[in-house]
Amino acid sequence: GDKIAVGFVLIITKAGFERNVRSALDSIELVTGRWGVFGEFDIITKVEADDDAALTRCIVEDIRTIEGITETRTLKSKIISREDGCGFALQEPCQSQALSVTL
Repeated sequence: GDKIAVGFVLIITKAGFERNVRSALDSIELVTGRWGVFGEFDIITKVEADDDAALTRCIVEDIRTIEGITETRTLKSKIISREDGCGFALQEPCQSQALSVTL
């Protein structure tokens, strides 16, 4: 079924560790997508779990411990029901604004 807790982890890697980090991410069960990007961050990873506790555990214990990661920022989202279809709210921790996205 659909996972209720979704997070996007923005990752900064040490130079030369991108391949190692991508490989390690691919071996994590709850990681459902990852993309190399240019700019402030090097990799964006999508994590899906059954609840917030499992999502947090995956990010803290599995992702942040990968050798070569120097910094992460996590955007958590919650699945919300909408009359006009399916959507989710994406909110960055420690900020009061949320961005609503329609799927």
